[in-house]
Order: sequence, then structure tokens, then C-alpha cells
Amino acid sequence: MSFPTQDSSSSVGSVEFTGVKELDDISQEIAQLQREKYTLEQEIREKEEAIRLKTNDVQEKQSDLDQESSGLQDLETQKQDAQVRLEEMDQQKSKLGTMLEDVQLKCQEEAQKISSVQVQIQAQESDVQSQEDELNRAKADLTRLQQEEAQLEQSIKAGQSQLDTITRSLRVTQDEINQARSRLAQIRDSQEEVTRTIEQCNAALNGGSLTNLAHMGDESGSLEDSFQTKSSAFGGHSQDLPADPFRSDDPSNPTL
Repeated sequence: MSFPTQDSSSSVGSVEFTGVKELDDISQEIAQLQREKYTLEQEIREKEEAIRLKTNDVQEKQSDLDQESSGLQDLETQKQDAQVRLEEMDQQKSKLGTMLEDVQLKCQEEAQKISSVQVQIQAQESDVQSQEDELNRAKADLTRLQQEEAQLEQSIKAGQSQLDTITRSLRVTQDEINQARSRLAQIRDSQEEVTRTIEQCNAALNGGSLTNLAHMGDESGSLEDSFQTKSSAFGGHSQDLPADPFRSDDPSNPTL
């Protein structure tokens, strides 16, 4: 920190001459003393500032020294801790050495066991090879059986397809048979009506009644219309109807 300096020519030692030599000399001496005083005060202030700076520097160095002393103590403590850990590590090293000897002994024992197992493995390799050969034969048999199974499945599918086709054909045939039976029943009804009409005509002829014949003619026309109606119900394809399985070639059969 620096103090403000004052100009000695402007503020200190300014002399006003009075014309009296003694007074002027005294005034000059006073002015000289004042300048010396100001110079001394300036030197004192500069020295005080230097002392203050030195003091701050000393304090900073003292603080650094204290920190270094504290750091040195910490290092000493760490050294002691490291020494303790080193002793512990020496103890652990001794224990590990003992353990290593035990492990080496066990390794030798295990090596002997491994050698024995290797001998057993070599003895079993021939058995394993024979088992592998047998397994390969079994795999080949399994592959062959799988192929045969696939062929059988294809045959079953083909048979199932044929069976479905036959079943559909049978259903169509059964429907045609049912239709034919229905048509046959209608034809039989028509035949029965024709037979009754013929019998009535024969009876009328035998009785000689013209009235009955005229009435029979009307019924015959009605019967013919009925027969034509039933024929048209079959679509006019009576020739496509299957033969009557109950028909007989015997002329005495009344169903003709």
C-alpha cells in the first residue's frame, strides 16, 4: 500500500520574503526544516510500507511453513500407517506362502487323479466309438422309418381323397335313387288309377249302361289330365327314369 506524495515545491518550503534579512533567514531555515521533515516523513511512510509488505510476506511464508509442517506430519502419519500395512502384508505373504505350498501339494494330488481319469477315458473311448456306431445305425433306421412314414401319409391322403370322391358320388347316387323312388311311387299311383278306370269300363260294358260309359268317359278325361300333370312334374323325361326294380315280365302280373 503506497501513501500519496505531495509536491514539496507547492505545499512545503514556500517562503515569502519580508525584506528583513534575519527574518528571511529564519523563514528559509524553517522552510528547509519543513522540507527535511516532509522528506523524513516520506521516508518513514515508505519504510513502514516496506515493513508491512515484509510482514505480509513473512506471514505468508509462516502460513506456508505451517502448511508444510502439517503436510509433513500427515506424511509421517501415512508413513507409520504404511509401515503397519507393510508388516501386515509381510504376515499375509507368510500365510500365502504356506497356502501356496498346500495348493501345490493339492495340485500334485489332482494331477495324479487327472492322470488316472485320463487312463479311464482312454479305456472308455473304444466303448464310446462303438456306441456312436450303433447310434449312427439307429439314426439311419430312424431316417428310413421317417421316409416310410411320409410315404404312408401320402398314401393315406390319396386314399382319403378317393374316399371323399366316392362318398360324394354315393351321395349323388343316393339322391338320384330317392328321386327315382318318388317318381316310381307316382307312376304306381297313376297305374292304379288307370286300372280302376279300366275295371269300371269293363263293368259298364258288361252292364250295358250308356250313362255309366259317359260318366266313365269324363273320368277317363280327368284321369288323362291327371296323368299328363304328373308327367309334366318330372320334366317330361319319363324315358330317363330307371327301370322298375319290382316289375315282372309275367303278363299275369296285375301291376302292368
